Amino acid sequence: MSIVSKYASPEAEAALRRQRQLATFASIAVAVLAVVLVLMILALILMPTLL
Repeated sequence: MSIVSKYASPEAEAALRRQRQLATFASIAVAVLAVVLVLMILALILMPTLL
């Protein structure tokens, strides 16, 4: 199912597809960075107990 009207131009469809792809990549990047940040904070909290 497409969110674009069947009357939309091919350029509009391509632009929407590209925008959706970039949004997906940005979301994945933010998620990965959030996980890395949480792991770094946990490592800093646990580090004094390990030494």
